[in-house]
Amino acid sequence: MKKIVFILSSIVICFSSCQDKTTYTLKGNVDGVADGRKVYLYENLYRTVITDSTTIKDNQFIFEGKLEKPIMRTLKVEGFGTQQEGVAYVSSLISLEPGNRIELTIDKNGYYTKENSSFSSLMKKHMAFWSDLGATGAPDGESLLEMIKENKDNAIGTFYFANLLELAHPESKELKAFYPLFADKRGEDKRLDEMLDYIKNLDNIASIGTKYADIKGNTPDGREIAISDYVEKKDVVLLHFWMWTKNAEEDISYLVDAYTKYKDKNFEIVDIWLNEPSKDWRESVNNKYNMNWPQMECNKSIDQLITTYALFDQPFTILIDKDGTIVDRGISGAELDKKVDKLLK
Repeated sequence: MKKIVFILSSIVICFSSCQDKTTYTLKGNVDGVADGRKVYLYENLYRTVITDSTTIKDNQFIFEGKLEKPIMRTLKVEGFGTQQEGVAYVSSLISLEPGNRIELTIDKNGYYTKENSSFSSLMKKHMAFWSDLGATGAPDGESLLEMIKENKDNAIGTFYFANLLELAHPESKELKAFYPLFADKRGEDKRLDEMLDYIKNLDNIASIGTKYADIKGNTPDGREIAISDYVEKKDVVLLHFWMWTKNAEEDISYLVDAYTKYKDKNFEIVDIWLNEPSKDWRESVNNKYNMNWPQMECNKSIDQLITTYALFDQPFTILIDKDGTIVDRGISGAELDKKVDKLLK
């Protein structure tokens, strides 16, 4: 199971007050900030979907609203915190609950620094899971999956389930096991419904007999290429999704053999690199392993690849015929020659 990389910022603590039992208030203090700076609430961990915003005045900001049930949101003060993209801001996750008031103080790095309240039951659960991890800690995927199961009946479990692909990249069998746990919540949340639909249709995504999906990316020298530049222009195309591991050399050796054998017979390999572009990647492609076939760094995130190609592991291969139809998945070196020989007849 892959590790999950998070930027841990603030643990936000909720407490009950005497206010309207359907109303929540989120109040924050931010020292040394000019009036007018924006503060955002986001629907998801990657802070891409804004659900509400406010502005700072006199070093404070306030969100208020009415809720029928608890919801989870992530918080960001404009210009504060990490500028890194593609990370999940787990500990800035807030439980907004009907009848609860939240108070927090944020430092210039975007971190929560002061406790002004007692714990709500939901935030106790959230904090219990994350409190021992430290500033850069990350649980393994198995621990996170267990946490979701334990909280399947509350807002924390529902939120993490809806963001499951971004967090844990579980195997397909593990993913399918979550469907019955959350199926009765269909209609409560758009992202949850999308996850349920995805799991329900998982066996049909990029399955044998379906058409390939195009992906674009840049070559080691910076040119943009796409899978469609080769599929249907060659009789057989092998997609190879990979990243650097200690077993990479063994994985690549059978591809070199196949390419040497079939490159003049209308066969092509297209490598899709899953890590960030790096010197190691360029060196491996250009010099170390004699990989003389098209290479690209993928412009999609891992969760996008999962939803596009049901790609749960790496390295992973997908074999495509001259009509653009997927004819095999996860094909091994021993099987590749037989498959390619048959398709090239």
